[in-house]
Amino acid sequence: MLRFADKFTPLIEGEFDTSGMTVREILQELANNFLGYVKVDAYKKGYFVGRDQYSFDDTLVFKRDYNRERTTERIYNEKYDRVEISNGNASETYGDDGLDINIKKLELRFLPDGFLKDYAKYFLEYYDTKRKIIKIKYPPTFYNYENLDKADLTDYGYAVEGTIHKVSPKRNSCEFEVLI
Repeated sequence: MLRFADKFTPLIEGEFDTSGMTVREILQELANNFLGYVKVDAYKKGYFVGRDQYSFDDTLVFKRDYNRERTTERIYNEKYDRVEISNGNASETYGDDGLDINIKKLELRFLPDGFLKDYAKYFLEYYDTKRKIIKIKYPPTFYNYENLDKADLTDYGYAVEGTIHKVSPKRNSCEFEVLI
């Protein structure tokens, strides 16, 4: 069962050829099309939530004293001034015009023609902010935290609260990727 978040419910029209795709790949394609995040829990229940607006209740407060290795930082997405979105049949743009602007081009085949302008606006609201991934290697005692839980990185000098994007348990450590 796939549960959609209250704020934004995806709408799909028509039939799509999904031959050769696994259920996980189809869910990921839907998540990409609707700027969402798919999480499948241990009971094979799927959740679809917005990447930037929803997280679960737990907050992991990271402390520098517990680091196993040096923290790394990489760009998750750049800041864009305009979004050009297409579904194969039609295309729409939303955002600033000009000579020196950064444009995000998206080809999302599950989006209906009549809603492309609205989706372009929705995607620009997400992509108009530059986001980073902070990678932290921590002791293996924090397995109760999972994707979409909140992360407090004030001890690392970040003023904003992040969202845990990925958890990778290892034999003697646990690697967290936090989206800020």
